Parts: sequence; C-alpha cells; structure tokens
Amino acid sequence: KFPVVLAQGVARDSVRARLQDEHDVETGALYWPPCHLMPVFRKKLGTKEGDFPTAEAVLGRQLCLPMHAAMSVKDADRAVTALHQVLAAR
Repeated sequence: KFPVVLAQGVARDSVRARLQDEHDVETGALYWPPCHLMPVFRKKLGTKEGDFPTAEAVLGRQLCLPMHAAMSVKDADRAVTALHQVLAAR
C-alpha cells in the first residue's frame, strides 16, 4: 500500500470511486476506525470520538494507491497520473 493523505475538503469516497470507475485503479485504506475508536479501547480506556481529532481527520482523508513487488514503473505512473487527473478535475 502507498498511503496518500488528501487535502481537506476533498471527498475521499468520490476520489476512490472515480479512480476505480474511470481509470481501473483500485485503492485501499490503512484502517478505520482510528485505534482509540476501536471497541477494545473504547471499553478499556473510555475513549470516544473527538479525543484525538487529528488522527480522526487524517485517517478520514487517506487512501492507499496500489503498490506491490510485481508492479512496474508504468503501472505506478498510471496510478499516480490517474490520481492527479481525478484531483485536477474536481
């Protein structure tokens, strides 16, 4: 995975959908929810939304571009170019 943090105000789900639909580029995510909002920590530590606003904001804006050992430079260029095109067209 190659994580990218989108600028504030960019609709991540829309970017992910357009990358898939228009460019056949699959994206993923690191994880959700942030650690402090996982049930085990909520229960054991009493954490809640808003306790770590930066973590919540950043994870809500991230997506992961494909990256793997068999990926060519051409494939990587295609994924990055597609992201640039989607962001430029918003």
